[in-house]
Amino acid sequence: MGDPCGVGPEVVLKAVDLLTKASEPIEVILIGFRVVFEEAARAIGIPFEELKGKSANVRILDTGDFDVKKMRKRIPTAEAGRASVECILKGIELALS
Repeated sequence: MGDPCGVGPEVVLKAVDLLTKASEPIEVILIGFRVVFEEAARAIGIPFEELKGKSANVRILDTGDFDVKKMRKRIPTAEAGRASVECILKGIELALS
């Protein structure tokens, strides 16, 4: 997901949106905060639930709580930095397992 206050969530969702239109079945696991992905989907006009297309199995590995009300888009914060690191560590953990 990257920094929840950055463009990462939007970039990820746009990529997933393109992948769900592929003819080959895929499985996508998003690591991050569901609430941030939902907010990003609204911001870019992609219906969040439609990301689970016919050829895609999209799951979110929710890494915890993130107060989206405190989120300031395009402004880095310590909380967002910690959240980003949590996602990276979870991805490393999954890769090593």
